[in-house]
Amino acid sequence: GLILEYLGRLDEAHAEYRAVLAGDPDDGHSWLHLAATLTDPEHPGFKAGLKQARGLMELYENALKRNPYLVPAYYGLFQVTGWAASQA
Repeated sequence: GLILEYLGRLDEAHAEYRAVLAGDPDDGHSWLHLAATLTDPEHPGFKAGLKQARGLMELYENALKRNPYLVPAYYGLFQVTGWAASQA
């Protein structure tokens, strides 16, 4: 998943992280990367945006429930919460 994510093949990477979580749902890093590879269904191949804010928040929260030391998950959650608040 990491290599696919690095190459920008987000849909493929996302599927790989889902497969990891099917075997180990307590893997916080996979939850983090699942959020990082979530795409916008209206713009395939592009990262998730404001319309996917609620889903992103859930993914980042799941990452933090499994590993409260994942600083990038806090940052991602902070960003997404800011997007959602600006639209309220």
